[in-house]
Amino acid sequence: MWNIGVALYNIGHLEEAPKALELCCQTTWAYARLSYCRLSSTAEGHIITDDLPKDTPEGIIAGVFARIERVVGILHRCGSKAIRDIVVKSLFESFVYGDTSDYQKSYLVLVELWVKITLQDFKDGQGVDSAPLLYHSLMGCSPPLPMKFIGLIVEQELLAYGETKSRVTMLCANMQNRIIDILLNEIYCSEEYYVDRSKVLVRKARILRASGVENISSCLESLSEAISLLRGILLDPSRGNAIVIHELAIAYCLHAHCAQEANHGGKVIFDSARSAVGLWSKMGTLHHCSPDVIFQQQSETLVPLLCSLVDLLAMKGCFELQFELCKFIIMIWKEKNLPLEKLFSMLFINGRLNHACCHLPMDQKFVSYVARHLGVDCHNTIFWRNCFKEDYPSLTMFLQRLWPVDFLSQSCEHSFGNQFDFNASVDEIDKVASSLVSDGPLSNQSTHLAGCIYYDLSERLLSRGQVLQAISYGREALQLRKKLLKKKFKFNVGKFVSGGSQCYGGQDFFSLEAWAPTVAEIWPDCTRPSSMKDSFLTPWNVLRCYLESILQVAVMNELVGNGAEAEVLLRTGKAISCFQGLPIFAVVFTSVLGKLYHKRQLWDAAEGELKHAKDLLAENDEFISCKTCKLTLQISVDVQAGDLFWNLFEKDLQKQSTGNLSSALGMYQSAVEKLSNSGLDFSAGSCDKLYTSCVLCSKDSIAETKRGACNHGKEPLAAKDGVLPTCTPCLLFSQIQYDKLVGLKSERDNLKSAESALPLDVKVKRASRTSLRLAKEQNAAAHAKTRTTRSSKRTAHVKNEKDLAELNSKSDISWSNELSTDGLVCGKLNRSLDGVDRNRDDTCNMFGCWSCLFVNSLNFECIENILQFREDCIRRRHLVSLLLKTARTLGAQGRIHGAHEVHSIYWRCISLLYFRSLPQGCNRTYGPCLIELIMNENTGDFLSLERAEILCSMSSFLLKGFLSKQSRDGCCSFCSVEMSDVVSWLLKAFVLSRESPSLLQEVCRLLTCIFLLSTIDCTVQLPLYSKGSLSLNHWAAYFHQTSVGTYLNFHYLASLQALPRKTETKGVTGDFADKTDEVPKFLRFSSADMEHLEKHVIEFFHELPDVPIVCISMLGGDIVNVLGEIHFIPSPFPAWLLISRFDSTNKPTTMLLPVDPISKEAENRGSSIKELDNPTRTSDEKWKCPWSYSIIDYVAPTFKKLLEDNFRSLSGATHIPNDGQAQTIRWWSDRMKLNDDLNEILENIEELWLGPWKCLLLGHQLADQHSEAVLENLITGLESEFKLEVDPALIKAILGGVASVDELKECVSQLISYKSYFGRGGCCGGDRLRAFSCQIDAEALTTLEHLCNGIVDELSEPVDRNPVILVLDIDVQMLPWENLPALRNQEIYRMPSMRSILLALARSTNHHKDASAMAPPFPVIDPFDAFYLLNPSGDLISTQDEFYQLFRNYEWKGNAGDAPTAEELVLALRNHDLFLYFGHGSGSQYVSGKEIEKLDNCAAALLMGCSSGTLHCKGGYAPQGAPLSYLFAGSPSVIANLWDVSDKDIDRFSKALLNSWLQENFKATKTCPKCCRSLTHEFETMTIAAKDNGRQRRKGTRRGQKQQQTAEIDGGSNCCNCRHRRIASHISEARRACRLPLMIGASPVCYGVPTLIRKK
Repeated sequence: MWNIGVALYNIGHLEEAPKALELCCQTTWAYARLSYCRLSSTAEGHIITDDLPKDTPEGIIAGVFARIERVVGILHRCGSKAIRDIVVKSLFESFVYGDTSDYQKSYLVLVELWVKITLQDFKDGQGVDSAPLLYHSLMGCSPPLPMKFIGLIVEQELLAYGETKSRVTMLCANMQNRIIDILLNEIYCSEEYYVDRSKVLVRKARILRASGVENISSCLESLSEAISLLRGILLDPSRGNAIVIHELAIAYCLHAHCAQEANHGGKVIFDSARSAVGLWSKMGTLHHCSPDVIFQQQSETLVPLLCSLVDLLAMKGCFELQFELCKFIIMIWKEKNLPLEKLFSMLFINGRLNHACCHLPMDQKFVSYVARHLGVDCHNTIFWRNCFKEDYPSLTMFLQRLWPVDFLSQSCEHSFGNQFDFNASVDEIDKVASSLVSDGPLSNQSTHLAGCIYYDLSERLLSRGQVLQAISYGREALQLRKKLLKKKFKFNVGKFVSGGSQCYGGQDFFSLEAWAPTVAEIWPDCTRPSSMKDSFLTPWNVLRCYLESILQVAVMNELVGNGAEAEVLLRTGKAISCFQGLPIFAVVFTSVLGKLYHKRQLWDAAEGELKHAKDLLAENDEFISCKTCKLTLQISVDVQAGDLFWNLFEKDLQKQSTGNLSSALGMYQSAVEKLSNSGLDFSAGSCDKLYTSCVLCSKDSIAETKRGACNHGKEPLAAKDGVLPTCTPCLLFSQIQYDKLVGLKSERDNLKSAESALPLDVKVKRASRTSLRLAKEQNAAAHAKTRTTRSSKRTAHVKNEKDLAELNSKSDISWSNELSTDGLVCGKLNRSLDGVDRNRDDTCNMFGCWSCLFVNSLNFECIENILQFREDCIRRRHLVSLLLKTARTLGAQGRIHGAHEVHSIYWRCISLLYFRSLPQGCNRTYGPCLIELIMNENTGDFLSLERAEILCSMSSFLLKGFLSKQSRDGCCSFCSVEMSDVVSWLLKAFVLSRESPSLLQEVCRLLTCIFLLSTIDCTVQLPLYSKGSLSLNHWAAYFHQTSVGTYLNFHYLASLQALPRKTETKGVTGDFADKTDEVPKFLRFSSADMEHLEKHVIEFFHELPDVPIVCISMLGGDIVNVLGEIHFIPSPFPAWLLISRFDSTNKPTTMLLPVDPISKEAENRGSSIKELDNPTRTSDEKWKCPWSYSIIDYVAPTFKKLLEDNFRSLSGATHIPNDGQAQTIRWWSDRMKLNDDLNEILENIEELWLGPWKCLLLGHQLADQHSEAVLENLITGLESEFKLEVDPALIKAILGGVASVDELKECVSQLISYKSYFGRGGCCGGDRLRAFSCQIDAEALTTLEHLCNGIVDELSEPVDRNPVILVLDIDVQMLPWENLPALRNQEIYRMPSMRSILLALARSTNHHKDASAMAPPFPVIDPFDAFYLLNPSGDLISTQDEFYQLFRNYEWKGNAGDAPTAEELVLALRNHDLFLYFGHGSGSQYVSGKEIEKLDNCAAALLMGCSSGTLHCKGGYAPQGAPLSYLFAGSPSVIANLWDVSDKDIDRFSKALLNSWLQENFKATKTCPKCCRSLTHEFETMTIAAKDNGRQRRKGTRRGQKQQQTAEIDGGSNCCNCRHRRIASHISEARRACRLPLMIGASPVCYGVPTLIRKK
């Protein structure tokens, strides 16, 4: 019949074919009944006939259903209406044959076909509610079917709809809901079906969650009902069984997940997870099944759920429950006989062996438990090598996480690589990660693994001080993890509601909702294949990694001064953490955010974040089960509180109250005490159990190694030549031990008695310098020469421990009992000296050398030892940081015995870097050796920033004691340190801190001051300049300019490194000699090798442009204390002005000038302004100071008040009525008063601070034909009459800048008195600088007056001057230096740093080279190639009327009265030479600074809006402002306003400036001979030039063009004589066009470099 029916269907007889097929179904079941009866008879003992089927009953039924499925399929295509009856009848027939559980797979095909046909029939969505269900058809069978059987069939139908991959998802969801309602309301209603009902409820919860998080409440209700039913069953002993327990545990796990998404709090989640763990713990296995259960969860289907819950608990810090669940996962794998190595590999890669923000890659207790109770040999490193066999990327991640990031000496790195056959170089690791994301399709697991490798690599580089490269890799990890996050979560936009957001406005953030398919992956499903390949990457794992990357990148951005980006990241992380209820992340983000706010001097916001962090810790104390991480969080909060108190103390310049200082010290000491009393403070841990001694690093001294239980008989780790890597600390300390023995023997021989040997004290220092030098030489020759000879001379062995004890007692050393000497051995090298024996093993036995301990741990191949070592290293970093902060606060207290206490802290900090526990009281003996260690080049970049901070802190503290009246009591070798030693320390700190802007700035300022202070005492010989080619002025000026704009230099370099990371630019953090030219030489950091530092400085001075550059800084804080104590000032100055002048043709000049506060004015000039102010104005119109707090607020307090009054005055002008003539007159009177007040402030600054030294800020005179003779006369007179070593550059600047003979006399007399490096203005009398003993007698004064009078007579009147570039430090950049009385006719440009000048000039040169044009010495713009944006807001009608017609006359492109799109403005900035903006602010509301900074070429800009040139200084972070964005994008010059201005007056300035550019352009070209020669030469080098003797002139090479052009154009003065052709040449005249030449005219300043204007 089947064949007939199919044949009829194939020939198109669609009416006859169904008849045959229906008969086929009947005959099929008749055959099945007959076969089943015969088989039953055979089973009862009847005779078996030959025609009986050879199959089993199950096989017969399976064949029947398969045949009927094919029949029904053809019937449906024929349009038969009998197909549903056939399906129901077939299901009914299956019930006749006994236990239906045996036939589930057989009749499932019919159920799936039923569902498929239904979806096809109702795919248009019409009549969905009337779609047939199997339940109704089965209920109509006669005789009635059992409800249990109907339930099984309906459950199968429910599963079929859930598995269907169809576009009609709404229909599927609707059908599932209808079926669930039937199961719950019609079938499983009675108590006997509670287990089945609970499973249906769980299935209902899954469907609800898959439909969206908005149904999460209903989902939780279903799960809660299921849990209640199952718990009720367990209360009945007769009904409870393992299956019920198993299902209840699963329901609890799902409830924990949904409670997390519903934000029900940690307690609900932990209670649910704890209940699940408790239930499973009662069972011996997780594998339970029942033959009559449809929703049966196989154990392997639970792994995704368990992994997801593990990840959730890991994020919340409940690691006890997390590890209990990991044990169940291991049990499942063992039950399935799956390879455990693969499981542990996946657990490690996905971070399930540790928890969020944990520094250890796996928990030691968990590893020990698994090894002891689960039979997994995971304590052995061999097991872990097998876990990652043939999976090099995973091995790379494992080893990076296992490797102690802050312990990166080359020897240990080599040892580690040998242990695991691993190349630990940065380039190799980068290649591994890159291959994961570049080879083939990008899978989720590859993306995750690459992100982890980049993240760990970033941590590793950060510990080595390579911050910029670390940021590059950190950002790469963040981008990869963000891609994964978008796949797992849906982003919902919200608003920040934290306290910090109130300070900076409500920025958007993203709350997260897991995608429904993502949730479905972790929900157990018995119908889903049990493959677990991708199930290990759960949403919570992805979110954790994303938050960790956000934190990492934010912390690094904060470190380099990018506070704005750091804040955005931190607030995003905090918002997500609080929204998701993640306490550990919330505390960390809040704590770091508080640190950022207090560094920005936002005290209230910082205090709010700190309080929030404390509250979070208190609320979640019971949930965070990891004691180590809880302690770390508590210490972090204490440290932030201490830092807040310290910053408040520093803010008070007069230091009238020490309450904040005491509070800071208390918080630091509390943190140290917590770390010490926790039982975690550098405990020896498992390392004490090691019975081993590593061999020392010499080929002839390899000793036998004792082995304990963990080394498995392996040989000690050695290098390729069989020798262990050199241990520098042990080598140096062993040399000291030998020198001590030499001293003891000498004393014993002299006194004829060993008992008469005296204790070693501080005087040993002088005698030990030779030993240190010998130790260093021996260390350097360790690989090239054996020590056989020396060893043979000292062959005696230590006889017993009595010799050691005797030596210790004579040396007055008390050894700490913290550590076991058995676990801290390094190697053997026996020495004897006439009966006094010494073993080199004792050095490491007593001290615990970190390097040897690490190699020791590797030798034993015990993973717990390595983890313990890594944990100790992490605690070491915390402790060193805490101790340095404590030393800082103790030093600020200035107690009598405080110095000794501070010295002890410094010794402890240094010792902790190299030794686990240095004996107490050994500083007298080992102090010089510790200094040698921290200065040793062989330690590489190990803990670079920590070492630099220690050296800087020591130097700053010790400098306060030099040349002071107080005697230096000799408590240790610190008391005999000389200034030359401090310089060496700071130079080392300079090299180590080259990628930490704040620390680098502090180090450079100290170095500058030391070089200048060394001139006070001529006996002081400092390194570098004393025997080098560079003078003291060179070094002082170099370090000064390095300290200015450090944050911006990092911003430039980081952005250049942000080019495609595959290039070599990411390696610019090391020595730049062999790198590519992607990064300009002058932007690169100085070499990591101190020997090449001088070469780098020389190259820097060779790069200087031929224009005077003046760096100005205001020094305060600790440096003021140093300068005040050395100068013996009875009333110390609050600040010092540091000025350095650079000139490419002369030696630089550096000078320190004392600064006293400018007295406050008594009159209240704000009264009338307040009357004009409208009280109804909103709060956002209040003036916001661009800087939070600066030393300027103390030394020039009236300036800040002046800017506020100016703002109020301009704001009040808009509320003056048209007929208010009296108010208008009063308003103008106030404006004039403000103008006069500003003039007075500027005059005071010039007179009181600069005095006669304002000449250092002026440019060279252009007409100085007599200056050379005058210069020679003055130098000769000073050298002959006063024996003064004269700096010609300084004398030239004086002669070119003094305005009278009195100024000249004052400058020269101060040169004689203060040795050319110090000066004073009107605020300081000569009696206040007592450190200078040189006094000028009456006869000398007469000689000086005669000399100066004669010289002034010969001086010519200055005609014109070259431009000057001011490099202003962040604390002085808000002042209008350009408008000091002496500078008002001077052409001045300002730049944020010296390197930004060099970069701007280099960009200009490269731009012209690309255009195949002649490269001028400075940038050139065409003022006629302009784009304007005029009155985009539409409310500056008078401004638009003033300029619109002018712009149209020149046919310039632009917009007037409306705003273009940001894209149009970006194109205009890129394609034009000049951008003109006349509107409100800087125009950032139309095109953001970030968009501008993306440009590689940008037009010069004239930004004539209020405060368009203001730099917003955020405390200790990099300043921000529109001029910096334009300069960063390549704009050569930006003219903008420092403060708010009135529209009509600034329009007068703008019009005057534009007219000067446009009118003088042709005059200059016609009258300037240099311009004519330049233009002629440019034509001659072109192919269209005239021919000479019939031959076309050949083009010169680019180098030849540049050299010839430089010679012709520069001509000794860098610029053309036609000064009118530079962009800032006429600013002085334009200021005078204003009605208020200072209050308005002083606001516009020019950022950039001298820029020539020339029509193309």
